[in-house]
Amino acid sequence: MSQETIMINSMIADLETVAGSDREKLKQGFERIRKAFPNALDYIDTQELFVYEKRKMYDDALAVANKILEKKPDDYTANLRKARILGIYRRYNESTVLFEKLLVQPSLDKEKYIIVTGHYAKMLLSAERRRDAILVLERAVKKYPDAVALKTKLAICYKRIAMNEKALEILKTLPGDDAYVRMEKAHVYINMLKPDAAEKELKAAEGLFELWRLNDKRLQNQHERRSIAERLTALKIALKAVRGEATYARKWLEENHKKSPAAKLVGVTLSIIEKQGGERSGKEKTKPLSEKGNHSSVKTAVACATVSFTCLAGLLFWVF
Repeated sequence: MSQETIMINSMIADLETVAGSDREKLKQGFERIRKAFPNALDYIDTQELFVYEKRKMYDDALAVANKILEKKPDDYTANLRKARILGIYRRYNESTVLFEKLLVQPSLDKEKYIIVTGHYAKMLLSAERRRDAILVLERAVKKYPDAVALKTKLAICYKRIAMNEKALEILKTLPGDDAYVRMEKAHVYINMLKPDAAEKELKAAEGLFELWRLNDKRLQNQHERRSIAERLTALKIALKAVRGEATYARKWLEENHKKSPAAKLVGVTLSIIEKQGGERSGKEKTKPLSEKGNHSSVKTAVACATVSFTCLAGLLFWVF
């Protein structure tokens, strides 16, 4: 990294601290940085794009992405960010076209192909196009059959459409020392109402994440660490529900459904238990949700998905 780049990064960090999410202060600050470093305009544009996206200032991020693409139509970073933002705005057809364009870029290496595919599949899932997401991931797995992340995401898609046996079949072929794989296996077993198998996988995942905490680059990201912690907590609550503590799980969901995106998987588990007649391990027979009072949070969570899904970009590029 050049001295100039270090200085630019330092100025941007100071600007973020002072400006926060104040749009005008950020824009004025970036203009000052451009004047100070006129030979690094492309780099500064990209960093400005990152700042706006990180702060969910999507209109501004999209404007910067379009500005970059006017000069460099094939710019990987700008195209990827634009495709993601179009998906967030539910402009799914435009997003699809852009993702497909990205995937055929000659300069796209294996790592970038996997990243683009992960974001593409996430967008398709958001659009409720689950079968299309599976087709996109199957195409990617065929191209890179050794990519554990792609196969993990493919298993998640099958889990999303309640094809748990198919999801498990894929996950069983993946390395047992992969924390993300073990976490997904735990979730599949929960959906299959197999608490003993789920608990075994969940404990393994927790141990592996602890070992990875200092060394795996994904877990060096604060957002990713928080996402994983929330997901593991929600899986533990879902496991309690499967073991017969549905009342406890409902109460937890009511208190946490707005605090954590991962909480919705608990609502999905409760829905699965209800459909199975409510008897788990002979400990508790759950009443229909409508008989438990006002459980709009559960209904909202269940309406969001038939089987839970967390982003693994979560795997940073799925942070699916």
